[in-house]
Amino acid sequence: MILQCHNAIGAAANARAASEALLSDNLELLVVHDLFLNKTASLADYVLPAAHWLEKPFYSAAYGYAGWAGDYVEAKPAAVPARHPSDYDLWRDLGRRFGQAEHWPEHIEEYWNRLLRPAGLTYDEVCRHVGPITGGAARGDTPRRNSGGRAYGTPSGKIELRSSLLEKWRLDPLPAWEVPPLFADAGEKDFPLVLTTGGRDLRGFHQTAQQTPIYRESHPDPVVSLHPQTAARAGIAEDDWVDVATPIGSVRQRAHITDKLQPTVVHADRWWYPERADDPDDPFGFWATNINGCTDNAAANSDAIMGSWLLRGPPCRVSMPASP
Repeated sequence: MILQCHNAIGAAANARAASEALLSDNLELLVVHDLFLNKTASLADYVLPAAHWLEKPFYSAAYGYAGWAGDYVEAKPAAVPARHPSDYDLWRDLGRRFGQAEHWPEHIEEYWNRLLRPAGLTYDEVCRHVGPITGGAARGDTPRRNSGGRAYGTPSGKIELRSSLLEKWRLDPLPAWEVPPLFADAGEKDFPLVLTTGGRDLRGFHQTAQQTPIYRESHPDPVVSLHPQTAARAGIAEDDWVDVATPIGSVRQRAHITDKLQPTVVHADRWWYPERADDPDDPFGFWATNINGCTDNAAANSDAIMGSWLLRGPPCRVSMPASP
């Protein structure tokens, strides 16, 4: 397995299961290509330094999978000279070792030129343009797929509040909600609250800012947010270290009291401490603090259509620690 700029253990629901998979004898080789040493990288056979986004040229065709931008392309050269191999460099060199030299030009800009050729554009032209190139200027003469006169990209050509595709696949065509089995198994008495995760702090993003001094000055520890009523019932004050537990696991975070949440809902951070890399019992303080030690990946509790994990909705409780 090769992982690039992805702390898989910190990002996956039920982090224990992810850790066990990466430590399994069935995985013969784990290579991590990343900017920083993190929990996942600490398990790797090889860790390769990766280029920062400022070291790499930029190209976007509206994220490739998102059609909301229409005909769109934008590009810019790297802001600073590259000091580390990029993700493209790694795959180019591996591809050439496997006899794919004709598929991998020396520089990624040459590959992007291949993509732009049908639109009559080059990477350098797009770079020189201020802002994105959109509409007809980003479009070649290649015939567009015939829409059959439909106004919308649905089988009926209409806005579908009832999905005809889901109905065709014998799935519920209307939005529905069911209580996940995890709630029934947990019991309301032991886990009376609902946990949500994944909220953003504008000073950082996901779990990629903990190693930056400016972020840590204002956000030094993981935070669990809860309503004043919820905090009062549990005897919790602002900045107290508290235990956050679900049927899957338990972590400890600092309390932040806010009325922006419902009294039955709490929100917790994903977290790791870069400065604790050498802790033999808990490298990076991950198991003590990261909320994905408390989330679930069981198929029965995952979304039946999308397959997404129950990251916003497992039952939980928040309490003062029994011991310091």
